[in-house]
Amino acid sequence: MNITFTIYKLKCLTELTIMKKILFSLTVALGLFGSVNAQFPDGTLCPDFTGTDINGNTHNLYTYLDAGYTVVVDISATWCGPCWSYHTGGALEDLWMDHGPTGGTGVSASTTNDVIVLWVEGDGSTGLAELNGSGNTQGDWVSGTNFPIIDDAAIAQTLNIAYYPTIYTIYPDRYLEESGQGGTTYANISGNIGNHTGSTGVDAGLFSYTGETVACGNLDVAVLVQNKGSQSLSAGDITVNVMSGGSTIGSATNSTTLAQWDTESVTIPVSLSSAATISIETVATGDVNTANNTLSQAIGFATPGNGDLTFELLLDNYASETSWEFKNSGGTTLESGGPYAAGDNNTTKTFTLAVPADDCYSVTILDSYGDGLGAAQWGGTDGSWTITDANGTTISSGSGDFGDSNTDKMDMTFSAVGLEESGINELSIYPNPINNIATVSFNVEGMERTSIEVFNTIGQNVQSIDLGVVSGNQLVKLNATDLSSGFYLINIKSGSKTVTTRVTVNK
Repeated sequence: MNITFTIYKLKCLTELTIMKKILFSLTVALGLFGSVNAQFPDGTLCPDFTGTDINGNTHNLYTYLDAGYTVVVDISATWCGPCWSYHTGGALEDLWMDHGPTGGTGVSASTTNDVIVLWVEGDGSTGLAELNGSGNTQGDWVSGTNFPIIDDAAIAQTLNIAYYPTIYTIYPDRYLEESGQGGTTYANISGNIGNHTGSTGVDAGLFSYTGETVACGNLDVAVLVQNKGSQSLSAGDITVNVMSGGSTIGSATNSTTLAQWDTESVTIPVSLSSAATISIETVATGDVNTANNTLSQAIGFATPGNGDLTFELLLDNYASETSWEFKNSGGTTLESGGPYAAGDNNTTKTFTLAVPADDCYSVTILDSYGDGLGAAQWGGTDGSWTITDANGTTISSGSGDFGDSNTDKMDMTFSAVGLEESGINELSIYPNPINNIATVSFNVEGMERTSIEVFNTIGQNVQSIDLGVVSGNQLVKLNATDLSSGFYLINIKSGSKTVTTRVTVNK
């Protein structure tokens, strides 16, 4: 059976800002729909959900999957023309008849008993009346439909629906894929029944890679491990190894007991000095299926830069959704901004991000709505960003829709101001960041009167140390006990020259 239909795209009204509601209403009037949700890609671990059908029966996704069924979910809306065309085409009715549960209404006596079909009304503004053919509807969706009908917009939100109709096929191992987009839906789905089934005995596998994809010296490799076998696996039964260039660079084990199809995210910290393709493998004693034990992942390396960063952020039409964070490698937030006011829509914000020491830094742009800086799909203007270092080199740039967040990493080198010309060399401050006491180490060429001054971010002198006339290597204790957390400038004066460096106090 060949079913051809057009996809109408939309965003659920309950999640829209007021302006986007207006735009949505206008596009509905024109019969056009714009998508802003990030539809689940094939290979997503499908989240569990429970719904009650219009006859009062409860349906739980994972219960069906654990029983060995493949579950097909059609998320539609009663007012959606393409949904109605697909529904009346009968593909899912045929699937239900040939593959549905034994004894089910409309299921053939010769059924293979391996598929559950669930039809979900995903628009919270419609209900039972529309399903039965009244009001904002394309027709009577109930009469002649033998598989369960569930009126529950929460399921559509759980499955991240971006447009109606969306037909997902979900396999026993929780693997989700989209099915039937304008093709032979029955053949697409029925031909894949039996995929992603488990093994008898021990079968530890990798479901997907979920870790960082850009290294900056250190990298958190994270994978979703899954027990694909019938035998329960205890904590420590699964070892995950990370390899690069033929050598093992890190390993970890699972920390919880996993029944069949249970998953656990395992994180393995590793070190990389350049971009690489890493290999990840699972190892379990007695594993009967090694075909699902390995995967590879390309890892980039953070862009190098020098000195402070300049961050230019062009906001889109929805500035109130946008915020950002600047962090060091330890995850400490050094600077942040947003969300912004409506008056900031389509304006450019420029920030200087101070780099206090050699380290890996990240700038993360966040969007509370989930469409990044992508306003063009709403008739607005996309936003963008550019990050440059002290030499004017562009470290990162981008624009448009990036979903919930975008993170750029920078491997930054800090250079003290005026060091080369000052007669002061070999300058270092450790530890940096400072908690209480740090050591300022430097070398003075010649015999010069030398002092150290500490200034806060508003230019106040908060500490002064007069060393007198000195020469050669100097080790000076800097007491930060009474200083608040934040950035401070350290001025070292030697004769007529001054060197300025920066420290961070982190209490």
